[in-house]
Amino acid sequence: MNKNGEVENISKIIGIGAGCDENTILTFEKLIFEPALKQNKPVDIEMIAIVNFKINNK
Repeated sequence: MNKNGEVENISKIIGIGAGCDENTILTFEKLIFEPALKQNKPVDIEMIAIVNFKINNK
């Protein structure tokens, strides 16, 4: 995440396919977070997000 709160350089470690991975990445690219601060100044950070999927079979 950059110092403007924008998500950049997304990579997946393990995916489930069927378009879920791509749609998750697209969703994260649209998010804007409040920037991390160091000594009251915005800074770039590395972040890990774990996304769990639940598939309901009806």
